[in-house]
Amino acid sequence: MAHRVCPWWLGYFHIGPLRQWLQPAKKLLGPYIRPGMAVMDVGCGMGHFSLPMARMVGGDGRVVCVDIQQKMINSLRRRAKRAGLTARLDLRVCGAD
Repeated sequence: MAHRVCPWWLGYFHIGPLRQWLQPAKKLLGPYIRPGMAVMDVGCGMGHFSLPMARMVGGDGRVVCVDIQQKMINSLRRRAKRAGLTARLDLRVCGAD
């Protein structure tokens, strides 16, 4: 299964400006996410969608972020801390099964 997992270092390309332009999280998810909601980001990587989702759900909401790689979760944790969003995120590492 490990051969099918995105290398952790490639995650930096997934959060870059090109992806933000091609897949703007607020535009794609905005119609579905409201303040106070609990939402899940499966395969969250470094948080391309997770951090905008945390902003959308507001202080009363929650985003559960799940990824198979600890390094992705660690990077997301650092990014969330810098953005002041750690209280809204529940970060989890899951197994391949």
